[in-house]
Parts: sequence; C-alpha cells; structure tokens
Amino acid sequence: METASGMGKLNGEQNTPNMKIVPKPFWNEDSARISRTLWLPSLNLIEREWTGELVTEGWGTCKRSASDQPITDCLSASTAECATVDKKERAAKRRKREEEQTEKQQAEKVRRFRLYPTTEQKAILRNWFGTARWTYNRCLDAVEKKEVAKNKKDLRAAFLNKDAIDNMGKPWVLETPYDIRNAAMQDLLNAYDSAHARYTNDKKVFKIKHRSRRKSRQESIGKYAFLRKMKSAEPLPHDLNYDSRLVYQRTTGHYYLCVPMPLRVHDGPSSGRLISLDPGVRTFLTGYSPDGEAIELGKNDIGHIYRLSNIP
Repeated sequence: METASGMGKLNGEQNTPNMKIVPKPFWNEDSARISRTLWLPSLNLIEREWTGELVTEGWGTCKRSASDQPITDCLSASTAECATVDKKERAAKRRKREEEQTEKQQAEKVRRFRLYPTTEQKAILRNWFGTARWTYNRCLDAVEKKEVAKNKKDLRAAFLNKDAIDNMGKPWVLETPYDIRNAAMQDLLNAYDSAHARYTNDKKVFKIKHRSRRKSRQESIGKYAFLRKMKSAEPLPHDLNYDSRLVYQRTTGHYYLCVPMPLRVHDGPSSGRLISLDPGVRTFLTGYSPDGEAIELGKNDIGHIYRLSNIP
C-alpha cells in the first residue's frame, strides 16, 4: 500500500507534520506513469516458444533439456541418495578404524630414550615410585591373606579409590596420579598371570615377592604426559601405541623411557633387479642375472674401441 505522504512527494506536494495520512491503492495514476517508463520484453518467454538453438545465426549454441520426472520426485531421490552416501561413508570409516586396530603389529623390541629430569622432577618421580611400591605391596598382602579378591574391581575399591585412601588416613597417596597407582596394581595381576602360566607349563611354583627400594636394581612406572616436559637425548615419540614405562636404574641413577615397538623386517632386494657385471677384452661387458639370463655388451668390438682410442 502506498501512503498519502508518498503520493504527495510524487506529485511535488509538501507534507506537514499535522497532515493526516490516508492510505490509497497501490495502482493509481502515479504508479501507471512510473510503470510506463520501465522496460518490459515484447515477447512472452514461455517454454514452448524456446527454440533448440538460442543463437540461430551465431557460432555458439545453447541446448536446453528437461526431465519428465516431477521436481518432488527428484528431491526425494536426491535425499535418499544422500542418506545412502552417508551410510556408506560411515561404514567405510568404521571398516578403516577396525582395520587399523587389526593391523597393529605385535611389539617385538623396546627402544630406550635417555631422560634428564630436573631436581624438582626427580623429587616428584621419587614420590611416585614410592607410592607405586606401596600400592603393589598392599595389594599383594591383601591377596595373599585372601582379604580382597584377585581382580581389578575389588583391588581398586580397597586401595586405589579416594574413599579407601581417606579411610586409611594416608592423604599422601593421592598426590600420585591414579594412572600410576593403577599400573602398579596391574603389574601385580600380570605377575600372578605369569606365575600361573609358568606352573601350567613347567609345573614350577613361582612365589611373588614384595617390592623393595633397597633390593631392586630398577623401578618402573607408566606416566607419559609428565615425561614430555623433560629434556631427552632424542626426540620422544609423539604418540604411544603401546604401554611404555619410565625406568630408573638405581645403580647408575639414569632415567629411561622404554617404548615397545614392532620389529621391522626389511626385505632384501628383489632377485629380478640384480645383475653381475664382468668386464672383458673380446666382450667389453657381460652381465649375469640370478634368473639365468646373460647380456653381452660390445662383443667383438674391441678393435673398433681401440681405433677410437687412437683418434688424435
């Protein structure tokens, strides 16, 4: 709708603040006068009047094609196709993730990285080593006395969780990260598994002993995030695909990060790409391959070579 104010401006009239605005129809004499000054095509551009060639006398052509399928059907088919593509992409990503997990090679060697912790870092590591020994020994005593079942759930509830530590009145234990204390408990369970496997295979009884600071030659814990801040002799791996250990050798006072890695077996060169060369007199060069083939280069050309060498 056009207002009287707008029409007054079109007619050259001046509006006053007290003028009453009266709505008028949009199409009036002023709208018709403005419309006559605008350009409109003289032909109806409807579909049935389009020709096969947009430019009849020029070198370029523009061909138009249309589908008999309704646009709603096209949209439905496109939506269904997109949904199918999304499902295929998700399935492909899932298969790739499963293949990566399956293709993880077994670690057959350990690489050591020398670490140089500062004085403050050494003090933190000593506390962690002590707490790991305490956790290991307490879990061992409880299992040997049959006070706690030999499984992760019961051992964690008895010696790792915060409530259990508070009940024992040992707040200093909580200063050590949970992962380190949990790794000490897992070491005990692994020792029991190894002892059981040894008894099954060799019928030998293996008694699990307590950890002692004075008797042990080295100690180990697992905590990689803290180790990244330490100075090292070599760049540390960015990601650890296997369980790594920080080892402290008490005899030397050295710290090492031991990282399990797969053993890469380098295949020898292919036999089809080898050749043995034998220089000679009558035959300039003879090649022998492991497949039984022989190649002769410059056979009986020694005379020609000799003449070439004497050209001034």
